[in-house]
Amino acid sequence: MEELSNLDILVYLVITVYCIITESGPLAFLSLLRSSAFYDFLVLPLDVLLNRIVKPFEFQPPFSQRCTCMEYTVSKALKHSLESIHTPNDPSTVFFSPRVHRLFYLYRAYRQGFQGLGDIIYSDSYGNVDGLSNDSDSESLQPVPGLWIKSKSRSNSNHDLILYYIPNGAFIVGGPNFYVEFLSTFLVLLEQQGFQNPAVFLPELPKVPDAMFPRGLFHVLKGWQYITESNPSARTVLCGDSTGATIALSLLLFIGTPDFSIFSNIDDAQDANCPVPPHPVSPLGLVADKHDDDKLPSAFKITKKSIEKVESANLKLPDTALIISPILNYFITEQDSNSEGNHNSDYITPQLITQWRKLFIPDQLTHSPKDGYHSPGLCTDESWWAKSFPPAGMILSYGSEEYFRPELDQFSKLIKGIGRTKVDCHEAHIHSWPLLLFYTEKTPEDREESVFMFSGIISRMLLWHTESYLALNSREPVNVLTIDDDHT
Repeated sequence: MEELSNLDILVYLVITVYCIITESGPLAFLSLLRSSAFYDFLVLPLDVLLNRIVKPFEFQPPFSQRCTCMEYTVSKALKHSLESIHTPNDPSTVFFSPRVHRLFYLYRAYRQGFQGLGDIIYSDSYGNVDGLSNDSDSESLQPVPGLWIKSKSRSNSNHDLILYYIPNGAFIVGGPNFYVEFLSTFLVLLEQQGFQNPAVFLPELPKVPDAMFPRGLFHVLKGWQYITESNPSARTVLCGDSTGATIALSLLLFIGTPDFSIFSNIDDAQDANCPVPPHPVSPLGLVADKHDDDKLPSAFKITKKSIEKVESANLKLPDTALIISPILNYFITEQDSNSEGNHNSDYITPQLITQWRKLFIPDQLTHSPKDGYHSPGLCTDESWWAKSFPPAGMILSYGSEEYFRPELDQFSKLIKGIGRTKVDCHEAHIHSWPLLLFYTEKTPEDREESVFMFSGIISRMLLWHTESYLALNSREPVNVLTIDDDHT
């Protein structure tokens, strides 16, 4: 589809206002205006004026020199929103609401006649989350909460490729709907690469306070079992960005060296392994009155029977993995980071990681060799990574202006010594750069740069099995992108 226009941005804001008023009432909307007006109408415009327009180009950081004004503005707004998202009674999380993104995608798709998306459709893998039970005695494999993106006309054949994409921030706010347009474009490009019937599955994860480790990991594990056992002949790609990429790496480590004792029948015992944060946050950011475990959908519960089902499964590694800007260590601080230079461009900071850790990692969790299950950057055991490494290789992509780039550089050296790894440190970009570019750039070439590159590398890894992009006897290019020039 076409780039976001000014009209699209206006409609997005109208949808956001509509959702917050209908779900939380006018007072919540007034609270949002009051809490964000100073930043939105004074601080942010001054920042753009002084640092993008007035400041000489040669004195701007690399990210500011390269990006569009919209990308710069969105990155600053993201930083402010994410830092305040856990403030009690702050409804700003509505901007990441699944309902908002679902309505906005439908508006853009119908307004543009699904331009460039072909016959790609998306659908839930379940009807009612509360209707799914882990304790069913049925031998049939039950679907898990999530979202399928696939081709309608190719649905009569088996999938030959499935991308298991773990959403970013899903345990805090948002959900898979934000990714529908991005991954639909990705799917079209994979079809152009030669895959017959590729599909994408995005699991829906429990939200805080129910997302405390290890519940999120267990649910991702169940989703992985679901897609691999229901599509045994398909090649698989494990994907994720930011916190989703973190869980993807944790999933790799768990499949390589499983330890089901960390789940310990949390919801059977009603114990304290999954404690409640002091200020639980609802989907709209409002403080909940209390945490009621009985209201947790059964599909998200960890019981003895659900653990036995997953433990008895033959969990296999993905064929390859696409890891975008992972958070390697939830315990990192500003003093621990090796960051050098000006990283004010990035919207991910140690302070934000600390906020996320308090929502995701139990306070009483002690450091142990199992830390890789929640902070994969803490695992430096090469033998453990060797057991967990995808057989066809791994793609690691991040921005050169990320705050935690030194940690990512160090991690890339580790995994490059384990197996075939494509490391893409994108120059003058920041955290989760593919998503940021896709929704802020003005030309199709810039918007789709990441998915164009990733689809080419994945096809080379899984379909063509060549070190170079083209087969030795090939006469015609498979892709107009000369991928061997920069992405070998």
